[in-house]
This record gives sequence, structure tokens and C-alpha cells, in this order.
Amino acid sequence: MALCAQGCALAPVGQHFRCRCPAWNGVGAATGSSLAALRALPGLDAPDGPAGERIRLLKPIVAGTEWILATNAVRLWRVLHEDYEVCVLPIHGNSRTAGAVYTYRQSHIDCRPGAAYLLEPDTLHINTRLLGPSSYYVLKISPAVVGEVARSLARLCGALGAESEGLERETALIRTVHTLLRECAEASSREPSVIPAAGLARVREYLHAHFDRPVALSDLVAISGLSATHLIRSFGRAFGTPPHGYQNLLRVAEARRQLAAGKPVSKIEVGFFDQAHLARHFKRAYGVTPGVYRAAVAS
Repeated sequence: MALCAQGCALAPVGQHFRCRCPAWNGVGAATGSSLAALRALPGLDAPDGPAGERIRLLKPIVAGTEWILATNAVRLWRVLHEDYEVCVLPIHGNSRTAGAVYTYRQSHIDCRPGAAYLLEPDTLHINTRLLGPSSYYVLKISPAVVGEVARSLARLCGALGAESEGLERETALIRTVHTLLRECAEASSREPSVIPAAGLARVREYLHAHFDRPVALSDLVAISGLSATHLIRSFGRAFGTPPHGYQNLLRVAEARRQLAAGKPVSKIEVGFFDQAHLARHFKRAYGVTPGVYRAAVAS
């Protein structure tokens, strides 16, 4: 059984979980202290956001992870997840109208304050409707780190303070990931996402292999064996975005990998027309420009 920071059982809500502990006030009180600890750590703010919105990327706390803090966020996110991602929308700091509706694995999820969500790799997350400005934090965990998980959800919040050492943080992270996967992930989480049709699977594989090159719709029609109209409609229904949108998300994901490895922004070539084109899509996906992201994750 998964437990919250106060020892209360976490009630499953679909593939997600929600705490019903009165003393914890949803996830508000516990995340209040962890948010304060996170905000005290080094990081960079994204410039040029909507008025009142603040997106902050922290310097890596533990190898294989990234943290994103959002305050009064109003953007509609559209992201192809490569990592395990835990998003916490606390009651503390949010109004009752905060939240958003998003699609995930062909389901519509109503995201409200007082819940935490686990999103798995190789899935597309699209916000379709904003309910109100929201403050939350996201922990991105590399699948390589997930492979080393241990046994319990214990003291991650307490281990995030500036006075804690790296080993304590890594231990708390591993225990947390283990519990999230054991108790909260879908039964199919250890298998790749199910592809509804062989033709669409071939198109998807082709886009992965040719993400940085121009791709003609006629090529995808030939590969899939479907008409152009049927292909676009079926691909969008299966993956949440048409083929060209999926290709752009693959390009952005590869740009993120290269930036995290230390490659200069000016040297990133993933198939976009120019740097402005890259910056526009990157910011749409991650909320910050490539330059801000590289500076935030640089060792």
C-alpha cells in the first residue's frame, strides 16, 4: 500500500493517486514544506511568460532527475514524455478553480488541487482546457534511474533541504520511485504503449527513424497502407497529435537530450528550419527557451 508523508493510505484514482488524510489537507501541507525547500535551491526562471506566470527550472538535485516549479501557470502543455514524471498540484497555494483537463492514453483527466499524477515514458500529454491558473511542481525521473529503485515511499520531502547530502537524496528518490511504480502505475506500465494498428506502428517507427528529415505524407501513406485522411485521423486518435506534430515533438525531445549533454544551442540541428523555429517549439513543449534550459541543467 502506498503511503503519504503522514502515513495515510493513498487512494487510487484511475492510474493516479490522491491522499485523503485530513491532517495533510490533500497534499497541501506536506508539499508546502517541500515547495519551500525546492524554491530555495539554485535554478533559472523562464523569461517572457504570460503575466503572473513563473516557470522555474532547478539545477539538477540528483543525477537522472529534473525539477520544474510552476507558479500561476496558464499555458496549455503539449509534451511527449521520455521520462517518468510525477506532478503534484497542492491545495496550498492554489484556488479551488485551479487545474486543467488533459488527455493521456486516450483518456481525459480532470486535474484538480490536492492530487498527484504519475505519467509514464513514451506517452503524450496534452492539456485541452485550462480550469484556472495553477501552481505545481514536476519531478522528471530518467528510466535509467527507475531501474535502480528500492522499496518505500519515505522521506523524499525531508531529503530535499539544502543541508542534506547527495546520498540521502538519491536514497529517498529511489524509494519514492519504487512505491510510485508498484502502487500507482498502470498494469501495463512495464510494457511499451500498445499500438492499435500495424500500419500506425510502422508510421511511428518511420518518424522516429527520420525525425530530423523532411517527411512526405505520401511516404507515410505508402508505409501505413491507409488513405491520407484515414492516416491523419487514426494517428491523431492513437497518439494525440497528427504525424507532423509527433515529428516536431520528437525533434524537441532530441534537442533536450543534446542540451542536457552540454551541446551549445547554436549547434543543435534536429530538423527545424532555424533556431527561431526550434526555440518556438521547445518553449511550447517545456515552457522555457533552449538557452534557459541548457543553463538550468548545466553541471
